[in-house]
Amino acid sequence: MAYVLIKNWAVVSSGNQYSAPEATFQFLRGNVFGHPNYPDNSQVDTSRLVFLDVENGVATTLSRVYRLGNMADEYATYLSKRKE
Repeated sequence: MAYVLIKNWAVVSSGNQYSAPEATFQFLRGNVFGHPNYPDNSQVDTSRLVFLDVENGVATTLSRVYRLGNMADEYATYLSKRKE
């Protein structure tokens, strides 16, 4: 299985504050490398996120498996503030 590398990534949620929780889903947004449909360093929104393992650097969406590169700085800051 060929993995696609995604760098500068963040987890993003579909919908907005008025969306029903059951109607929303999460996906990754970042720059891809080695994707069959996009040139390297293209910013993309993935399909629905199914599995995320930051510790092992892998994410699975409905359509493919991604190797996780660096997390987006803004997203890392957001996560660290949520832990406080």
